[in-house]
Amino acid sequence: MGYIQHRAILVTASREEQAREAHQKASAICGELVSPLHGPVMNGYYSFAVFPDGSKEDWEESDEGEYHRAQFIAWIDSQRHKDHSTPYDWVEVQYGDEDGLSLIVIDSDAWKRQDKAEASD
Repeated sequence: MGYIQHRAILVTASREEQAREAHQKASAICGELVSPLHGPVMNGYYSFAVFPDGSKEDWEESDEGEYHRAQFIAWIDSQRHKDHSTPYDWVEVQYGDEDGLSLIVIDSDAWKRQDKAEASD
């Protein structure tokens, strides 16, 4: 028995070299769960996905998937400039949850919402 909860990461960049760098890093960390790099189709954007590990929560494979996603997110977030801007738009989403809980787990714009909240305090 186990609890099902899918988590995936979507990444978009407007520069091919940056998209390729992020795609290579994701592939090195997350392996076969990384989609091919797609684009550009419109406005020069490139995108790829890191697919869910498919494991049930608290299983070894799920823990490993969580660890790899966290490693990749730490890397992509470390690419921010001093002003917090980033060459990457990204989001980690949760869906297919047995309790029907779909949500954004974390994303590249979280800092903007945090800054706005702190400014309004």
